[in-house]
Amino acid sequence: RLPITVSRGIEQLFRSPGRFHGARDLSDATGTTTRGLYRHMAAVGMPSVKALVVSARLVRAYGYLRDPGRSVKEIAARVGYHRPWLLTKQMREYTGLVPSDVRRALTPEQFLTLLTTRVRTEQRDEEEDP
Repeated sequence: RLPITVSRGIEQLFRSPGRFHGARDLSDATGTTTRGLYRHMAAVGMPSVKALVVSARLVRAYGYLRDPGRSVKEIAARVGYHRPWLLTKQMREYTGLVPSDVRRALTPEQFLTLLTTRVRTEQRDEEEDP
């Protein structure tokens, strides 16, 4: 239901989240205006661009966390965070856990369940705001 250019841009986001910092970067990748991007996403019930960017970064970070040899600082830089504490903050905000706990305790299914629950909650909150 999304235009193919928007779908491809979202695929790029999840493949290389460090390249995307917000709506402007995603709209550039999709070949649409920022306003058009928001309109397309709203039409299909997708979360906000911010939630999509954060989710892409956290999914990629989770993959790197599965490698015990990688530090949180290195992972943060690889997924687009300029400061490691921001990865920790957003990981806690979206999953309720810090990266070290995510690394130690969550299976991929558990991680994705926590993440999608948070994104859906955020989406509902945005829809209910007057």
